[in-house]
Amino acid sequence: KYPRILVLASGPGEPSATLAANFPDAEVTSAHSTLRCIDWASHRFKKLGLSNIFTRLLPDMEDLGAFKSSSFDLVVTGYGLSNASDPKKALNEIHRVLAPGGSYLAAVWEQAPADVACDIILRHSCIGPNSFHTTSDGKDVVGSFTCPVRTKHPTALGKPHLLESLIEDANMSVMEVSNDEYPLKLGKTKEFAFRALTLPIRAELTELQKSNHFHCDDAAEAFEDVLKEGFMVKIHEDGDLEVPYNQYKFIVARREFEDSDAAGKASKAAKNKGMSLSTMQAAIKPTDVRQDPIIFDTWNRMKPAASDKIYKTLKKQLDGYKRSKEVKVLDAAPSPYTNTSIAVAADYPNTSVQAISKSLNVVEEVRELASARGLHNLEAKNLDPMNMKSVPDKSFDIIVCSFGLTFLSSPEDTLAQFRRALKPGGTLIISVWEDFALRQLSDSIIAQMHAAGELEDFSGTGSLPNVLDQLLPYARPRALENVITKHGFNVSHVDHETARIILSEPSCKSDYGENIATLA
Repeated sequence: KYPRILVLASGPGEPSATLAANFPDAEVTSAHSTLRCIDWASHRFKKLGLSNIFTRLLPDMEDLGAFKSSSFDLVVTGYGLSNASDPKKALNEIHRVLAPGGSYLAAVWEQAPADVACDIILRHSCIGPNSFHTTSDGKDVVGSFTCPVRTKHPTALGKPHLLESLIEDANMSVMEVSNDEYPLKLGKTKEFAFRALTLPIRAELTELQKSNHFHCDDAAEAFEDVLKEGFMVKIHEDGDLEVPYNQYKFIVARREFEDSDAAGKASKAAKNKGMSLSTMQAAIKPTDVRQDPIIFDTWNRMKPAASDKIYKTLKKQLDGYKRSKEVKVLDAAPSPYTNTSIAVAADYPNTSVQAISKSLNVVEEVRELASARGLHNLEAKNLDPMNMKSVPDKSFDIIVCSFGLTFLSSPEDTLAQFRRALKPGGTLIISVWEDFALRQLSDSIIAQMHAAGELEDFSGTGSLPNVLDQLLPYARPRALENVITKHGFNVSHVDHETARIILSEPSCKSDYGENIATLA
C-alpha cells in the first residue's frame, strides 16, 4: 500500500515537493491556509512534473476535520506549528489523523535574530516620532491608538523541552531530537531583505498601513539600525545580506499503537466469531507475567537491543573524569545478556566496577565473564538493589540501572537507595522501555485465540491479560522523570530511541516446543 503523507503549513510547496520527488510511490497532500500559497505550490508541482501530490486549502491547523482518523502515515509541519493559535489542539488533531505507528516531523526555531529585528521595526513603525506610553500589559499607546501586538513569533515553541512536552501530552512519543543552525539568505537588495525579514510581522504592518498609523521613514531608519548593528543581519563584501546564527530543533515523534487500537482489532475479531469483547475479557484469567520464567527470560533477551546506547551514555560520563582518578561505578540489576559492567571494566581499567543482583545466576555469570577476561577491577555481588544497607553512603560516582527497575517490587525504595549511595554530583543512568509493537500484537492474538474457543480452560473474571503492559510501568510520558525527581535527583538529559529486538534463537524452545517469541 502506498504511504500517505500530509504536509501542513506547506507555504509555496516545501517540503511537499521534496517529499513527493523522493517518494514517488507516496501520496502527498500539501495543505496551506491561503489561496496565494496554494497557487504558488500548484505551479511549482506542475513545473517539477509531480503527479503524486495534491493541494488542499486548510484555513486552520487546529481543525483537520477534512481528514479521517488514522488516514496518514506521516504528518509534517516544518516550522508551521509555531504559527498555530493553539499548538496543543493542533497536535491533538495531528495525533488523530496519524495511523498507529505513523510518524510526525516538526521543526522550531530556538534562536532567530530576525525575531528581535521584527520587534524593533514594528515598534518604530507604529510610534514614529510621536510620544507614547506603555501600558501595564506591555502595549505601546500613541495618543488614543494602541499599537498592534505580534501574533506570530517564530521562536514561540523554542523554549527547552516545550515542544517535546506538548507532543507527549498529545499521546505521541518523541523518538529523536537534533539541533543545528544555518543562515537565512536575504538577497542583495535592501527592499527584498526588508520584506523577507519582516514576514512574521506582515499582518501588523498591514494593519498600521490601513489605519494610517504606519511611519514609513521610521521603519526604514529602524531597518538601517538593524543592518548597522551587524548581529541580526550581516552584509557580506559581495553585497549579500543574511540573517546568521539561526538555531533550530528538529523532532521526530511517533503515534504509538494504543489500547484502543488493539481493542479495535480484538473487537473486530470477536465480532467475526459472534462474540463480544466483554465476553472475551470475562473468560480470561489475569496473570502476573513477570513470574513466568519463559517471559522473564524473553524480557532479559530484549535488553541488549538498547545496551549500546546505554554504554555510550556511560562512556561519555566516564570520559569526563581524569584518567588518573579511580571512578566507582555501580551496575544495579544487570541482565545476563547485557554486559555493561564487563565493557566498562575492560575499557576503563582504572575504574572500579561493582555489579549487584538478587539473582545468583546473574552474579555467577558476570563473575565467569570477568574471570575469563582477566578483569580484576570488576566485582559481582549477590545483593538486592532494594536493600543496599551494606553499601556505604556516597560511595559511587555513577550508578547504572539498565531496565532492571521494572522487575523490582519497590522501584521507589531502590531509587532512594541509589540517592544515598551516590556521591554529591554523581550520575544516575536509568533506561526503561516505553512501548513495544509486540504488546498490541500479543493482545490481539490472545483475543483472537479466545474468540476461536482456544482459551476455554481459562477461568475467572477480569480484563484481558496485559502480557507486556506489566513490564512497562513507566510507559506514560514523564512517568520515570517524575519519580526520579521525587527522590531528589535533577533530570539533566532524556533521550528516546527505537531498537530492533531479537527475542530468541530458532533453537530456543520451551518444554512444549514453542518458540519463546510466540509465548511472549
